[in-house]
Order: sequence, then C-alpha cells, then structure tokens
Amino acid sequence: MQYGERIVVGVNGSDGSNVAVRYAAREATRRDAALHLVHVVPACVDANPAAYVLGAAAVEAAGRRILTDAYDLARSLVAEGRVSTELLAGPRADALVAAAAEADLLVIGDEHKAYVEQLSSAWAADGVVPHTPCPVVLVPVSWRAVAEKPTVLVGIRDARRSLALIETGLDEARRRRATVVLLHASYRPGLDRDHLARDVDRELWLEEDRRIVAEAAEPLLEEYPDVPIEIRALVGRPGAVLRRAAASAGVLLLSRHLTQKAPGADPVESFGRTGRQLLRRPPCPIEILPPSSQWLIPTPRPELAPSAREAGQRRRTASAPAKVAAG
Repeated sequence: MQYGERIVVGVNGSDGSNVAVRYAAREATRRDAALHLVHVVPACVDANPAAYVLGAAAVEAAGRRILTDAYDLARSLVAEGRVSTELLAGPRADALVAAAAEADLLVIGDEHKAYVEQLSSAWAADGVVPHTPCPVVLVPVSWRAVAEKPTVLVGIRDARRSLALIETGLDEARRRRATVVLLHASYRPGLDRDHLARDVDRELWLEEDRRIVAEAAEPLLEEYPDVPIEIRALVGRPGAVLRRAAASAGVLLLSRHLTQKAPGADPVESFGRTGRQLLRRPPCPIEILPPSSQWLIPTPRPELAPSAREAGQRRRTASAPAKVAAG
C-alpha cells in the first residue's frame, strides 16, 4: 500500500528508542504515513571496542534483534503493512542523515546522557540535527501518548523570516486538533528585572513584539480558520522562556536558519545556542525544521514602537537634572 508520507525512526534498543517508536507510530497515524525503522551498526568492527569483543557477525545479529523488537513494538501500534525495517552500517549520525534523505520526518529518542558525558562523546543529535534535509523530532524518554498536551508551541526568533515555521505549526495543530502558540522571547538587559524597568514601559515593548508576530502570521490565518492561535511575547533569555512554556506543550517547533558572513558569500546553516540547550534536556518533543530561504531576505532589525520610544524619552527628560544658568 502506498502512503503519502514517510517517517524514519532511528532505533538502538534503549528506552529512549522505544519512546521514539511510540511517538513516530502516533505521527504515522496522524499523517497516514509509512514507518521505516533504521538501526545502525559500526562499519568497522576494529574501531569500536564493544563491536571488537563481540565480532562482526554477532554485532549484526544483535542489530537485527534490535530491529525485530522495534518492529514488534511498532506493529502493536499501527497496521503491519505500514512498517518496514533496515539495517545500516557506518557512523550513526551520517547513516541517519542519509536514511532521512527521502523522508518527511526523522524521529530519534533522547539518549538522556549526563551533561559531562554529552560533552565528551559524539551525541547523535549533534551530528543529525544540523544536516538532515527533513524535519527532525527529538523525543524525551518521559514522553507518554496519554499525557500529550493539546498545544503546539512555535519558537519565533525573527517573525518576518518565519513564515514556513508558522505554517508548519498551524499544520501540526490542525492534525492534533490543538491550539498553536507563537512565542517570541527577547532578552533585553534590564527589562527582565522589575527594579531596572522603571524608565522603559515593558508592556509597550511586548506589544510591539506581538504586533510583528501577528503581521507575519496574518497571510496564513485565512487558510486555518479552524485552528485556535495565541501570540505571546515575553522578556527573558529565550532558552529559559521556551523551556518553561514547553513544559505545558505537546511539541515545540524550532527552525535552523541560514546566515551570510559577508555580502555575496555562500549561506551557512546555523542552529543556535538556544536550540542546542533545549535539545540537551528536552522538556517535550522538539521538532527542528530545515532552514527556509526566507532567512536570506534582508529584513530591518525590529525597533521599539514610536509610542514606547517617546514614552522613554519623556521619562528621561523628566528625570534629568535641570541646568542652572550662570549669572
């Protein structure tokens, strides 16, 4: 049977891998997609200590058992004809990226390593997320289908360049029959501390941020009249703001972006520090989209609304010491 989409899942027999299979099966049902389970064994046994002890034949046999167990789990959740398996050899991250070349979605489980171990080892998500041509979902080991929240959270970095990200969020919310929340967080030193915010009207800053996000989303809203939408703007470090909001979301959507180091230079893909911090300990499933060409369109840096600017100027003028003419 032919399916409209294809979801690839990286499996390794861990608890995180099993949760990834469960999440992917749920997505396959929502999207009417085929489910392709992939396990990667080392291409060179001598280069892997564990594989060296077991031997090549034993490593391959263990890999096939992992695939069989993952298949049985997936088969208990979706129709048999929807699931397929594949054993690959090579570096894990490279093999997963190659397997996702013709996929609509790649799903991997959180390995839940200690922070020190993440720094000293080649964590799969680090090698997969920046290079995959399709969206990637990292599923935390704590995810449970029965506890899934009816909210799709979209992290907006630059609203004017996030049309594709917003549209994906609306599509996801429609599939889930959920509310989509467009969240923009900006860190402005002083504004996140009440005792330093007296000279600037914080609400005017946030109102301007909400207006920019609303304008970016407006062209899409007519196509999604059935999707409830909420626009939020908060002051604070984006990583901390998104982590708190994601605790009550069913999925968090982020996007990689393109940058040009100099005019005329080739664009370079980037996935910022905020996203990497969230992936280290995902508060909910995090879906990362490939960069959109919109990131190459020059846009003016958002400025403070005139009303806020004038209010700040009035306050500074009123608080300035009066000059006394010499006489």
